[in-house]
Amino acid sequence: MEEKICPSAEDFLKKELKKHTGIKDIRFILAIGSGKGGVGKTTVSAILALALKKSGYSVGIFDLDFYGPNLNLVLGINKHPFIEFGKIKPVSFNNLKILSLALMISEKEPIFMRGLMATKLLQELLQSVDWGPLDFLILDLPPGTGDIFLSTLDFFNPEGFILVTTSHKLALSDAKRTISILKENYIPVLGVVKNMAGFFEDE
Repeated sequence: MEEKICPSAEDFLKKELKKHTGIKDIRFILAIGSGKGGVGKTTVSAILALALKKSGYSVGIFDLDFYGPNLNLVLGINKHPFIEFGKIKPVSFNNLKILSLALMISEKEPIFMRGLMATKLLQELLQSVDWGPLDFLILDLPPGTGDIFLSTLDFFNPEGFILVTTSHKLALSDAKRTISILKENYIPVLGVVKNMAGFFEDE
């Protein structure tokens, strides 16, 4: 029988680990994800970040879709992060702090990595990116519930999760599976965004 650490102890350990990373001065971490791609997850992430900033909060966005990073295109950014005192400094844009793999490599450079490599990259960025003090950090996750999704839950321990889906039956089916995984990992689901309502005939 598999032994599991109790939720309260696991939560304590994750919070302690946060104190020694680049996210130690962030008040709230919110993850935005979807069970299926193409549902508008990155657009929702960008809109939420802009809305929070307009409300007076300090906000950062971390594009964790390593295989298809496009937050820079959604926000219209072509700046590059820089290194200062051995730490990566996110790009500042419209009073938002933004980091995406797309801002670190050439637009024509192909991106391919196995799951273990992606997880190691996530760990390295967790340690090496200096976000500074923020009220909110928005994590724009890749679609699905693969390695990066699960590692993000472990490494960042977000205070809440917002799930983006459409009314299409396939997207809804994947959304339900995602919610089940979040519950197993004790991550609160703050809301579900049903995007592109009215686009599909079988709604």
